[in-house]
Amino acid sequence: MGLEAFSLAGLPLGRVTGVMELPAHRCWVLRGERERLVPLVRERLAGVDLAAGRLTLDWHPDGLNGERVRIVVVTLFPSSWGTRWGSGAGTSHRARRARG
Repeated sequence: MGLEAFSLAGLPLGRVTGVMELPAHRCWVLRGERERLVPLVRERLAGVDLAAGRLTLDWHPDGLNGERVRIVVVTLFPSSWGTRWGSGAGTSHRARRARG
């Protein structure tokens, strides 16, 4: 705990503040400009320098080694329910029926 973590490119990832138990494996908890969880597995650990208080990880600051992630949201509600559920899209079924 307390080591400063850096990526292979030398970019700061944060300070190791703990270890979190997750179902698949343990993760280092890194706190810096934001909190990061990095899998505590051999493949991610590139080096440790205890004298310098430095941990080098094979991890990109944006996670997923810099890959972009596309999130798609799918809804099971008809589009006519838009304003009723807060999306602001369309008009409610009742409003359309009242107008004719």
